[in-house]
Amino acid sequence: MSSQHTEKYRAQHDELVSIVTGLSSNLTPAFVTANAGSVKESLNKLAGKISIHLALEDNALYPRLLSHANQGLREQAEKFQEEMGGIRDAFDSYLKTWSLSTVIEKDADKFISETNDLISVLADRITRENEGLYTLVDQEGL
Repeated sequence: MSSQHTEKYRAQHDELVSIVTGLSSNLTPAFVTANAGSVKESLNKLAGKISIHLALEDNALYPRLLSHANQGLREQAEKFQEEMGGIRDAFDSYLKTWSLSTVIEKDADKFISETNDLISVLADRITRENEGLYTLVDQEGL
Protein backbone atom coordinates (compact mmCIF):
# COMPACT_ATOMS: atom_id res chain seq x y z
CA MET A 1 0.00 0.00 0.00
CA SER A 2 1.43 3.34 -1.03
CA SER A 3 1.74 5.94 1.68
CA GLN A 4 2.18 8.86 -0.69
CA HIS A 5 -0.80 10.69 0.80
CA THR A 6 0.57 10.49 4.33
CA GLU A 7 4.27 10.49 3.50
CA LYS A 8 5.01 13.89 5.07
CA TYR A 9 3.09 13.01 8.25
CA ARG A 10 4.87 9.67 8.56
CA ALA A 11 8.24 11.38 7.96
CA GLN A 12 7.46 13.81 10.77
CA HIS A 13 6.57 10.88 13.00
CA ASP A 14 9.96 9.36 12.19
CA GLU A 15 11.65 12.62 13.22
CA LEU A 16 9.69 12.67 16.48
CA VAL A 17 10.62 9.06 17.20
CA SER A 18 14.28 9.88 16.55
CA ILE A 19 14.23 12.77 19.03
CA VAL A 20 12.37 10.71 21.62
CA THR A 21 14.76 7.79 21.18
CA GLY A 22 17.75 10.05 21.78
CA LEU A 23 16.10 11.59 24.80
CA SER A 24 15.01 8.28 26.32
CA SER A 25 18.45 6.71 25.90
CA ASN A 26 19.80 9.31 28.34
CA LEU A 27 17.12 9.17 31.01
CA THR A 28 19.25 8.27 33.97
CA PRO A 29 19.51 10.43 37.09
CA ALA A 30 23.25 10.87 36.63
CA PHE A 31 22.98 11.95 33.00
CA VAL A 32 19.98 14.23 33.50
CA THR A 33 21.55 15.95 36.51
CA ALA A 34 24.90 16.48 34.76
CA ASN A 35 23.41 17.47 31.39
CA ALA A 36 20.15 19.24 32.20
CA GLY A 37 20.86 21.95 29.63
CA SER A 38 21.23 19.53 26.74
CA VAL A 39 18.20 17.57 27.94
CA LYS A 40 16.20 20.80 27.89
CA GLU A 41 17.45 21.48 24.34
CA SER A 42 16.14 18.07 23.30
CA LEU A 43 12.76 18.92 24.84
CA ASN A 44 12.71 22.21 22.96
CA LYS A 45 13.47 20.41 19.71
CA LEU A 46 10.72 17.87 20.42
CA ALA A 47 8.23 20.62 21.25
CA GLY A 48 9.05 22.46 18.03
CA LYS A 49 8.64 19.35 15.87
CA ILE A 50 5.36 18.46 17.60
CA SER A 51 4.08 21.99 17.10
CA ILE A 52 4.81 21.89 13.37
CA HIS A 53 3.30 18.43 13.01
CA LEU A 54 0.10 19.34 14.83
CA ALA A 55 -0.31 22.55 12.86
CA LEU A 56 0.01 20.63 9.60
CA GLU A 57 -2.51 18.04 10.74
CA ASP A 58 -4.94 20.64 12.12
CA ASN A 59 -4.78 22.89 9.06
CA ALA A 60 -4.42 20.40 6.21
CA LEU A 61 -5.26 16.82 7.14
CA TYR A 62 -8.12 16.91 9.63
CA PRO A 63 -10.33 19.41 7.78
CA ARG A 64 -10.29 17.08 4.75
CA LEU A 65 -10.97 14.00 6.86
CA LEU A 66 -13.78 15.53 8.89
CA SER A 67 -15.70 16.41 5.73
CA HIS A 68 -15.02 13.16 3.86
CA ALA A 69 -17.89 10.99 2.56
CA ASN A 70 -16.52 7.86 4.31
CA GLN A 71 -18.24 7.82 7.70
CA GLY A 72 -15.69 5.43 9.22
CA LEU A 73 -12.87 7.75 8.23
CA ARG A 74 -14.71 10.77 9.63
CA GLU A 75 -15.32 8.96 12.92
CA GLN A 76 -11.68 7.90 13.19
CA ALA A 77 -10.55 11.46 12.48
CA GLU A 78 -12.92 12.86 15.10
CA LYS A 79 -11.67 10.35 17.67
CA PHE A 80 -8.02 11.10 16.95
CA GLN A 81 -8.57 14.86 16.93
CA GLU A 82 -10.46 14.80 20.23
CA GLU A 83 -7.84 12.59 21.84
CA MET A 84 -5.06 14.88 20.63
CA GLY A 85 -6.60 17.80 22.50
CA GLY A 86 -6.01 15.97 25.78
CA ILE A 87 -2.51 14.94 24.79
CA ARG A 88 -1.70 18.49 23.71
CA ASP A 89 -2.92 19.87 27.05
CA ALA A 90 -0.86 17.30 28.96
CA PHE A 91 2.21 18.07 26.84
CA ASP A 92 1.82 21.82 27.38
CA SER A 93 1.56 21.25 31.13
CA TYR A 94 4.63 19.01 31.04
CA LEU A 95 6.60 21.69 29.16
CA LYS A 96 5.60 24.35 31.68
CA THR A 97 6.66 22.14 34.57
CA TRP A 98 10.05 21.42 32.98
CA SER A 99 10.65 24.83 31.44
CA LEU A 100 14.05 25.38 33.03
CA SER A 101 17.13 23.18 33.05
CA THR A 102 17.65 24.04 36.72
CA VAL A 103 14.25 22.53 37.54
CA ILE A 104 15.11 19.40 35.55
CA GLU A 105 18.45 19.12 37.33
CA LYS A 106 16.90 19.65 40.77
CA ASP A 107 14.29 16.88 40.42
CA ALA A 108 15.78 14.45 37.91
CA ASP A 109 13.85 11.43 39.18
CA LYS A 110 10.46 13.09 38.76
CA PHE A 111 11.51 14.50 35.39
CA ILE A 112 12.53 11.02 34.22
CA SER A 113 9.26 9.50 35.40
CA GLU A 114 7.12 12.15 33.72
CA THR A 115 9.22 12.02 30.56
CA ASN A 116 8.86 8.25 30.35
CA ASP A 117 5.08 8.65 30.73
CA LEU A 118 5.05 11.25 27.95
CA ILE A 119 7.18 9.07 25.67
CA SER A 120 4.78 6.18 26.19
CA VAL A 121 1.77 8.32 25.24
CA LEU A 122 3.52 9.73 22.16
CA ALA A 123 4.76 6.33 21.00
CA ASP A 124 1.28 4.85 21.33
CA ARG A 125 -0.30 7.75 19.46
CA ILE A 126 2.23 7.64 16.63
CA THR A 127 1.80 3.88 16.21
CA ARG A 128 -1.99 4.10 16.14
CA GLU A 129 -1.95 7.02 13.73
CA ASN A 130 0.52 5.33 11.38
CA GLU A 131 -1.18 1.95 11.44
CA GLY A 132 -4.79 3.09 11.71
CA LEU A 133 -5.72 6.55 10.57
CA TYR A 134 -2.97 7.06 8.00
CA THR A 135 -3.64 3.64 6.49
CA LEU A 136 -7.30 4.64 6.00
CA VAL A 137 -6.23 7.95 4.48
CA ASP A 138 -3.96 6.14 2.02
CA GLN A 139 -6.69 3.64 1.14
CA GLU A 140 -9.07 6.51 0.38
CA GLY A 141 -6.42 8.25 -1.71
CA LEU A 142 -6.49 11.45 0.29
